[in-house]
Amino acid sequence: MRRRSVQIGLMLALATFCCVLLVAFRVWRTGSITYLFLLWNLALAWVPMLISCLLHYGHRRNMQAPAGNLVLFGVWFLFFPNAPYIVTDLIHLSPRYPIPVWYDLMVIVFNAWTGFALAVCSLYQMQALIARRFGRPWGWTLAAVTIPATGLGIYIGRFLDWNSWDIMLEPTMIVRNVVADLLNAPNDPTAVAVSILFSVLLGLTYGIAWIAAGADTHSNSDVRVM
Repeated sequence: MRRRSVQIGLMLALATFCCVLLVAFRVWRTGSITYLFLLWNLALAWVPMLISCLLHYGHRRNMQAPAGNLVLFGVWFLFFPNAPYIVTDLIHLSPRYPIPVWYDLMVIVFNAWTGFALAVCSLYQMQALIARRFGRPWGWTLAAVTIPATGLGIYIGRFLDWNSWDIMLEPTMIVRNVVADLLNAPNDPTAVAVSILFSVLLGLTYGIAWIAAGADTHSNSDVRVM
């Protein structure tokens, strides 16, 4: 199990390195920082992954810090949508001389795929951790809540232009914006449609990955990613 965890961690690191190389080559070739924002988004996508690893480490070492763990969990939940969010950066794809559009497509796809992989691995870790501490139903409850919340979070980030940390700075304004858009669904279904479609996309991806793992996340074995 530890060997598999290390292998997955190395693959995630390699995927991230490929993303950096692709963006760096584009910057070198064009002298433009057009897609440099992808690396910032990818850095944000690593936040929930690192937090889930940290929580797992604390659990394995039997570190008792309920308040600290609760804060880390809250940060994990708020930042989690940043991982699959990168797929929405496809909206920026357009011909930009002298780089062919197919190269820009691959730049975005590499980053989006890596973000999705980080999301799946992080949620896998958290579900296993919650299940081990509180029972299998709570592990699945976490997944069932996180996936649709992520779909809504992606909508909030892409269409309302709020960041994860804004929920701590402007919580009332964000809630008002979201509620207004959801209530306006009969006239403009964007909020509901985007939230549902991204939830389904993430849910299917997670489900396939969970089944392909070939192991129950709630068994007595130690499930880690890094």
